[in-house]
Amino acid sequence: MFISTDPWEDVAGYYRKQLEGLGWAAESEQSLENGVSMVWNQDGKMLILTILVEDDQTQIIVSLPK
Repeated sequence: MFISTDPWEDVAGYYRKQLEGLGWAAESEQSLENGVSMVWNQDGKMLILTILVEDDQTQIIVSLPK
Protein backbone atom coordinates (compact mmCIF):
# COMPACT_ATOMS: atom_id res chain seq x y z
CA MET A 1 0.00 0.00 0.00
CA PHE A 2 1.17 3.50 -0.84
CA ILE A 3 -0.06 6.94 0.22
CA SER A 4 -0.23 10.10 -1.89
CA THR A 5 -1.49 13.63 -1.37
CA ASP A 6 -2.45 13.90 -5.06
CA PRO A 7 -6.14 13.66 -6.05
CA TRP A 8 -7.21 10.06 -6.66
CA GLU A 9 -8.17 10.88 -10.27
CA ASP A 10 -4.59 12.00 -11.01
CA VAL A 11 -3.16 8.91 -9.32
CA ALA A 12 -5.49 6.64 -11.32
CA GLY A 13 -4.45 8.36 -14.56
CA TYR A 14 -0.78 7.94 -13.70
CA TYR A 15 -1.15 4.21 -13.04
CA ARG A 16 -3.25 3.67 -16.19
CA LYS A 17 -0.50 5.24 -18.30
CA GLN A 18 2.32 3.38 -16.53
CA LEU A 19 0.65 -0.04 -16.65
CA GLU A 20 -0.28 0.33 -20.33
CA GLY A 21 3.32 1.33 -21.07
CA LEU A 22 4.52 -1.83 -19.33
CA GLY A 23 2.28 -4.04 -21.46
CA TRP A 24 -0.60 -4.57 -19.03
CA ALA A 25 -4.12 -4.65 -20.50
CA ALA A 26 -7.07 -3.13 -18.66
CA GLU A 27 -9.59 -5.87 -17.95
CA SER A 28 -12.19 -3.99 -15.89
CA GLU A 29 -12.70 -0.83 -13.89
CA GLN A 30 -15.27 -0.14 -11.20
CA SER A 31 -16.09 3.27 -9.78
CA LEU A 32 -16.27 3.38 -6.01
CA GLU A 33 -17.82 6.00 -3.76
CA ASN A 34 -14.40 7.39 -2.90
CA GLY A 35 -12.16 6.10 -5.69
CA VAL A 36 -11.75 3.32 -8.25
CA SER A 37 -10.82 -0.34 -8.50
CA MET A 38 -9.06 -1.60 -11.63
CA VAL A 39 -8.15 -5.08 -12.82
CA TRP A 40 -5.24 -5.50 -15.22
CA ASN A 41 -3.95 -8.58 -17.06
CA GLN A 42 -0.58 -9.48 -18.58
CA ASP A 43 0.43 -12.93 -19.85
CA GLY A 44 -2.05 -14.67 -17.56
CA LYS A 45 -1.07 -12.60 -14.51
CA MET A 46 -3.62 -10.41 -12.78
CA LEU A 47 -3.02 -7.11 -10.99
CA ILE A 48 -5.71 -5.43 -8.91
CA LEU A 49 -5.23 -1.74 -8.23
CA THR A 50 -7.54 0.01 -5.77
CA ILE A 51 -7.27 3.75 -5.28
CA LEU A 52 -9.26 5.29 -2.42
CA VAL A 53 -9.46 8.61 -0.61
CA GLU A 54 -9.47 8.40 3.16
CA ASP A 55 -8.72 11.19 5.63
CA ASP A 56 -7.66 13.55 2.81
CA GLN A 57 -5.03 11.07 1.59
CA THR A 58 -5.08 8.90 -1.50
CA GLN A 59 -4.38 5.27 -0.73
CA ILE A 60 -3.00 3.04 -3.49
CA ILE A 61 -3.44 -0.68 -2.85
CA VAL A 62 -1.73 -3.09 -5.25
CA SER A 63 -2.61 -6.80 -5.22
CA LEU A 64 -1.12 -9.58 -7.35
CA PRO A 65 -3.37 -12.60 -6.68
CA LYS A 66 -2.09 -16.04 -7.65
